[in-house]
Amino acid sequence: MATLRKDVVLGADAADVWDALRDFTAVHQRLCPGVLVDSRPGPGGRLVTFAAGPVVDETLVAVEPEERRLVYAVAESPFPFAHHQASMQVFPSEMGSRLVWITDLLPDDLAPDVSTLMEEGAAAMRRVFPVPGDH
Repeated sequence: MATLRKDVVLGADAADVWDALRDFTAVHQRLCPGVLVDSRPGPGGRLVTFAAGPVVDETLVAVEPEERRLVYAVAESPFPFAHHQASMQVFPSEMGSRLVWITDLLPDDLAPDVSTLMEEGAAAMRRVFPVPGDH
């Protein structure tokens, strides 16, 4: 099983980032605009549409407000996942906050493509919550 991790430094208070993260069906507006172009309630929890066209059904697995942690899994996808589960957790930091995004997936050979999508998502989050002075 491949495990991918992205640490994303954001220029907003952890409470504000958490508020956007936990708004599960507004991820395309509040967290990853441009990478995701739509998100709406779906059979598993939400249907997200990527800018490149794929639609993925994601299940909300856990929400832990005290820990500012959310876990989701891919229920249906055009990608041939045998397993895909991810957690996102927000921590306070000197710059504002830090979001830790960890994804476990099978098969391993999908890891490079998923890593690219995660980096695109992280870049979108940095645009939504820019760190002052970053260019």
